[in-house]
Amino acid sequence: MKVTEMACIFGAVTNIPNSCHRILDIGSGTGLLSLMMGQRSAATKITGIEFERAAYLQSIENVSSSPYSQNIEILLEDARVFTHPQGFDLIISNPPFFENQLPSPDFEKNKAWHHETLSLKELLNCVKRNLTKDGHLSVLFPNYRKDEIINEANSLGLYLSRRVSILHQQDKPGKVSIFEFSQNSNIDSCFEQFIIKEQGGYTPSYKNKMNAFYLKDR
Repeated sequence: MKVTEMACIFGAVTNIPNSCHRILDIGSGTGLLSLMMGQRSAATKITGIEFERAAYLQSIENVSSSPYSQNIEILLEDARVFTHPQGFDLIISNPPFFENQLPSPDFEKNKAWHHETLSLKELLNCVKRNLTKDGHLSVLFPNYRKDEIINEANSLGLYLSRRVSILHQQDKPGKVSIFEFSQNSNIDSCFEQFIIKEQGGYTPSYKNKMNAFYLKDR
């Protein structure tokens, strides 16, 4: 699977609370987000769970060759039944986007991208089972399904605290957002925009967030 720019932005922009000790990456794929969490939060224990065996094996290889391997574990697990006794202070996920679109002819991509493997409701149920009392959820999700994810989350006692819409340019509408939730129903949610480019170059905010994760400055 290719490393996408949106996934990299998600890993760089997601809030990591100061009190965070344990992070769960649901559907960790080849380990990208788990590794980014490890780079951003050296004292935090990170667990990635992945259902597809080939991606799991690739993530094991990637993590083991990184400087953050001591703090990251990757498990071959099904999120639909996964439960951790200690729970997690932050849960992140870049889940299937394309529930109403034609499946890819590539079976492994189809499993990673479509709801036949993990639906939104199943994802949120996994979050509810494994989130600590003061924990947070961060999900990369398409804007056209904004109301759906907010309503589904609300039904499980998860409330929007922050939304970051990712735009390629200021004058072009964003297609995806980072949706962050907590279990505090009284919190006021904030809305932000993260703009990738301006006048043909990368924005200062993009460079500030992303340069630490690239071999060359953007």
